[in-house]
Amino acid sequence: MYFLTATFDLKTVTNFTINGQTVSLDATYNSNKSIQINGISPDVNGEVVINM
Repeated sequence: MYFLTATFDLKTVTNFTINGQTVSLDATYNSNKSIQINGISPDVNGEVVINM
């Protein structure tokens, strides 16, 4: 689960990608929204790569 917040008037969208699945969260004045990515599995090397 990811939570972000920012207290200024710029659009502050962050994309999180894990194993090709992307979710986005706009942190502008965020006080109660979060996102999550379900079904995360490691690759054959036992690794999970998180891109932001």
